Amino acid sequence: MKGAEAGYANLQYDLGNNYFSGSEGFPRDWNKARFWLQKAATSGYPQAQLTLAVDYSSPGALYPRDRVKARAWLTRAARMLSRARIELSIYYRRGVAGPADGKKAESLVAAGLAGELAFRRKVGKPALAPSEIPYRLARHFICPYAAPVDLGTGRRFLEQAARRGNSRAKGALAQNFTDPEVRARLCRDWPSLTDK
Repeated sequence: MKGAEAGYANLQYDLGNNYFSGSEGFPRDWNKARFWLQKAATSGYPQAQLTLAVDYSSPGALYPRDRVKARAWLTRAARMLSRARIELSIYYRRGVAGPADGKKAESLVAAGLAGELAFRRKVGKPALAPSEIPYRLARHFICPYAAPVDLGTGRRFLEQAARRGNSRAKGALAQNFTDPEVRARLCRDWPSLTDK
């Protein structure tokens, strides 16, 4: 707690999460969680910025839905986090809470994908097969964390993976993944770009 009070953003983030989840011996306290997460995000800690974007993007526990604030926090997080770049691309592609810009959306996806794959290499995870990359990328559009669902873009990535022979992509396309119940089941087990 002293480190968080001294201004260490990573410790502010941890403290906010502890109050949010009621873990590490801390009571669940939404007001304190909000305070510490906001402090960490304002200090420039990208995980805290992404956490606030997630909470603002849907009816969250800490804040009511506010896509303008979600986009603003996601924009800040995208400076450092590849996953945030991919999610921010949805806002640009669909013009959510700001202007649509297809070129910006594509550049964010490309930068996010490059960052995620570089992270895999850095931590020694095996390279992904060419058919696996679009399959996993589709997850970020069909099961996003901090952005509205973009089923059209997700479908395009699934179709690309299926053309390359990915059987899981073919299975997802065969199911009605636009149905919320089917999508929830798929999203539970769908690996992201950085999973093994």
